Amino acid sequence: MNATDFSIGICVPEFMNAALCVYKIVLFDKVLQRFVATLCFICLVWPFYPFFHLVEWKAFLAFDTILSFWHGTCKIFRVNCLNISVIIGGSRLLHYSIAVIPGDGIGPEVMNEGLKVLKAIEESHGGIRFACDEKPWNCEYYLKNGRMMPENGLDVLKDYDLILLGAIGAPGVPDHISVWELILPIRRAFQQYVNLRPVKLLRGLESPLRYKGHDDLDFVVVRENTEGEYSNMGGRMHQGTPFEMAVQNNVFTRYGTERIIKYAYNLAEKRPKKRLTAATKSNGINHSMPFWDEIVKEVGREHAGIETNLYHIDALAAYFITRPEEFDVVVASNLFGDILTDLGAAVVGGLGLAPSANINPEREFPSMFEPIHGSAPDIAGKGIANPIAQIWSLSMMMDHLGLPEIGKVILDSIEQVLIDGKVQTPDLGGKATTKELGDEIVSQIYKATR
Repeated sequence: MNATDFSIGICVPEFMNAALCVYKIVLFDKVLQRFVATLCFICLVWPFYPFFHLVEWKAFLAFDTILSFWHGTCKIFRVNCLNISVIIGGSRLLHYSIAVIPGDGIGPEVMNEGLKVLKAIEESHGGIRFACDEKPWNCEYYLKNGRMMPENGLDVLKDYDLILLGAIGAPGVPDHISVWELILPIRRAFQQYVNLRPVKLLRGLESPLRYKGHDDLDFVVVRENTEGEYSNMGGRMHQGTPFEMAVQNNVFTRYGTERIIKYAYNLAEKRPKKRLTAATKSNGINHSMPFWDEIVKEVGREHAGIETNLYHIDALAAYFITRPEEFDVVVASNLFGDILTDLGAAVVGGLGLAPSANINPEREFPSMFEPIHGSAPDIAGKGIANPIAQIWSLSMMMDHLGLPEIGKVILDSIEQVLIDGKVQTPDLGGKATTKELGDEIVSQIYKATR
């Protein structure tokens, strides 16, 4: 092991926690809490300053802090995973821990290419490190253990900075089990209420839509990710009889609906067209969708500079095909967003090209990045899966980390390989393997950062 790859986790002694509580009892602001915590940390590690040129430091500080009384109730907050970057040789070293879940089918194959890209970023950047821990949680794990992840799986994941997912699903395990016991618990427990999916025609590719080019196909879909149509409320009765019935409830809360629409409007403020489109079906779904429409209009009044359109989902799906150039930010409920983004992927080249980010905007929990495509058991093991969606999800990860310049290098490298057209997987009309396409993108990253 190289000295530069060595990482130390420092635990704050109990007496220091006690001392901190004396100060924090009068603090009302989390920023001040973090400031005090950082000062204490610096005092602890300052004696080791002469050795900073030998090691890279990452400190995870978790303080259970009793704050002041609000409305007579004692509030308890937890400050998790406070990353400390140390200045070494004039450069700032960044450290991120990543839980890697390759999953099933082609998931491990495309994940291998994604991890090679992360390694290339480490080596070309020089000031960033990714500590990746692989988790064998998939359908094979389910068949052996009767569950998709360990009972304490969520507790294990919450201490990571990020989660990287491959693909989940296998013929021997029903889809509702693989999804409901792994993906959805992660999204909900970690409040990843934003599912961000770009619909962008990459340079070097042509859309199956006639006369639609790169300027016409460049927008983003914001999908609500934790409630809506994908709720766990409902049940079945009278199974095996002529009276058998099933009830599935949709759940739309004001809190959940407001926060996703606010996120979409804030994103539209940063986009060039300043335009937001909301998917609805209030002419047929007479309770939840009018409720959704009302909140879109309420939040829209706070963003007077944004052009807002409400389209029924059936018409909106048609407009994705006939006039995609009109869209900038599209916000939709869980089900509508899921369907629209698969359609969006199809018009820019297919699911093998489409990435996805499950984001906790408040950064209280890790966010998760993945390709849209499934595990594709029909081609698993053949080494021909397209790894671009997995690799593009890493570009989105860098944007989330506040490193857009690295995200741009990754995306530009993907596009340059597509423009060259020499190394392409069968879904793109070529004969390259998954590994060959991944290697070509990695090579382009090195060229771009040389």
